[in-house]
Amino acid sequence: MKKLLSCLLTASMTVMMLPVQAHAETITENNLVYEVFDESRYELTGIQDKTVTSVTIPAELNDMKIIINYNIFADCPNLTEINVTGESETITSIDGVLFMDDTKLLAYPCAKADENYTIPNGTTEIITQAFSNCSHLKSVTFPDSLTAGNTGMFDYCPALEEIHGVIQNVGDKGAKNCKNLKYVEFDGGEIYLSVYPLLEYAKISNNTGRSYLSSNISSNPELKELFLPSVSAEFQIEHLQKLEILHFYNTPYNPDFFTYEFEECAVSDCPNLKKIIIEHEPDCSTELPLTLIGLPALESVIFYEPQTFAKNESAQKALQELKRNSIETVEIPKVLKRMFCNNFTVYGYSENQFLQAYCEKYNIRFSALDYQTGDVTGDSKADILDVVTINKAVLGKEFLTSEQVKAIDFNGNGKPDASDSLTLMKYIVGLIETLI
Repeated sequence: MKKLLSCLLTASMTVMMLPVQAHAETITENNLVYEVFDESRYELTGIQDKTVTSVTIPAELNDMKIIINYNIFADCPNLTEINVTGESETITSIDGVLFMDDTKLLAYPCAKADENYTIPNGTTEIITQAFSNCSHLKSVTFPDSLTAGNTGMFDYCPALEEIHGVIQNVGDKGAKNCKNLKYVEFDGGEIYLSVYPLLEYAKISNNTGRSYLSSNISSNPELKELFLPSVSAEFQIEHLQKLEILHFYNTPYNPDFFTYEFEECAVSDCPNLKKIIIEHEPDCSTELPLTLIGLPALESVIFYEPQTFAKNESAQKALQELKRNSIETVEIPKVLKRMFCNNFTVYGYSENQFLQAYCEKYNIRFSALDYQTGDVTGDSKADILDVVTINKAVLGKEFLTSEQVKAIDFNGNGKPDASDSLTLMKYIVGLIETLI
């Protein structure tokens, strides 16, 4: 009797333990390792042979859905495609690239032969290590729908040269160990450009708040165009032999303080720097301390300020303060300091009386910006240079202010495009008589 009770007790304990054992179940099928995630789903957690060139993931396994929470294929050097069979609510494959929940790019095969890749529209996030160790990829283009990225999503991509679209939130940590990167846009985080020795174009955004860069930007010998936010840490930009355009932009206006507490920015020993642009959003003012030293090719310093500046109440109060004092007693010269540079022209809107007063005091040529129809460069004529500028803006390599866009928005869609460029070219060569 005791033996029978013992057997029954053992059997009942075994039955009680069955669900726990099932929850910890591991299954290997077609080289892929799965673990039970919950009562209705398996999680793909590993791959046995990492030298394979192709993998196929089923939509379901034993009537249970498949989920994947991270890129398990990042260290599969020969993988060219990732496929999903059947209809799945959680994972899908588009041209051999794995997505999760239709909105998150999960894994790009390391050995996929394509050199250029455009992420499908509708994608909102790139998962950590999604593009890691991609050996052939040279260029990636983001969709407008993309709003988030993760650390290391482009980690160790030896051929990667261009990332078209803003790497959100994680800054340069989103593209670690990409030594051949030439074109990139970062947003937020602590950003150091020195880790990209071949960089030719860089744009730093501050949409997530204040962006911080290394104070000395001098380790990028190939850098030609540099875009920096105006509200940033102190910059020392020097010894950039190929730098041609330096662009400061997007300074938010603080209605409580007319004089901004900017750290001084020094630009020195950049022998090919031709143009410095200072761009602002509506309702703001120029007050960026800028020291220029040893810039023999400098042709223009352009202050793009909205026409709405003259209507701003705080700005008007500051202007009245200026008028009550002599120019010698008001500290306007924070706008621009000129040292050891050849003659150059300062451009600004006619409403910017501060800038004009400064130029008059220090005997610097001032020219008012006046964008007529077809003139995107502000030189009072429509010519091939305007066409080139529009084309660069379409490619994302030139920033246009709202005033500039109005001057060349012939189709009325509110942005520069190929249609505007073609219309202006037809006008220049005489195929059409008017731009309006």
